Amino acid sequence: MATYAQSPAGPPGHPPGGSTPSAEDKETKRIADGVNEEYHDPYDDWSSRDTLLALVPAIMVFALQDAAFRVGLIIAVAGSFFLLVMRTVAWDSRYKKVWPMIELISVPLFAILLGLSYVNLYQINKWFPTITGITFALTALLSIAWRRPFTAHYARFPKFDRGGSLLWRHTPAWRRSSDLATLGWFIAFTCLTCLTLIPQLTGHHSGSHVLNILFNYIFPAGFVLFGLIHQQILGNNYRNTTVRNLDRYFGRIHLHNVPGAATMRGEETYPAGPGAATGPSSV
Repeated sequence: MATYAQSPAGPPGHPPGGSTPSAEDKETKRIADGVNEEYHDPYDDWSSRDTLLALVPAIMVFALQDAAFRVGLIIAVAGSFFLLVMRTVAWDSRYKKVWPMIELISVPLFAILLGLSYVNLYQINKWFPTITGITFALTALLSIAWRRPFTAHYARFPKFDRGGSLLWRHTPAWRRSSDLATLGWFIAFTCLTCLTLIPQLTGHHSGSHVLNILFNYIFPAGFVLFGLIHQQILGNNYRNTTVRNLDRYFGRIHLHNVPGAATMRGEETYPAGPGAATGPSSV
């Protein structure tokens, strides 16, 4: 990952260590910190954990579909509702451009399935994986068509940009990364849905049959892992590409002239006057 770091040697004419940093040193560090904050990784480990947390209610039902299906649905309804409340009450969620769509869909989905399970438990248990996969796939697709990809809610935003409204207006590369991350989840949910049809149509959708274990447990877990890894790769690519472009066009000087910087960051991050940050170092 490329980051801006101040050279340990310091500017010419200053002792390399043990001395008080000069005003130029402090200004350079502030510019470098601002650039690192500006061009952060929107889909880092914490973002992936946040996305995974949104899927935990569905994962619980998948895990309990053969042992205690109705109990799993009750847990999913309660868990989804709890997450939805926490997402909407949290300070950052109120300002985000994208609502927590996974939680918004999960609450009615699992509540309806729970109610229908009292009418025909066998059929609901049988078709639950397919119904869930279709619902989440449509959610991902519609969020892309609506220009509000659902992964953007779980992305990490710079501290100065509460909810990411400035990134939405000024950074097309950020929106494109969110679209591609959500598209990856759409592919994962679609493949999951198609594969869950195999045990359903062959009558081996429960118990210890290999088709049930393979297509209702192992493959769904694998597709969730694919979605998480895919969005992390996009986040790393966004940060690395953005910083490289910054190097190319601005030569790591006059960073206050970055497009949108005057709007997206005040004097604290982009102080007046040119500053020279040292070259990126690979971590």
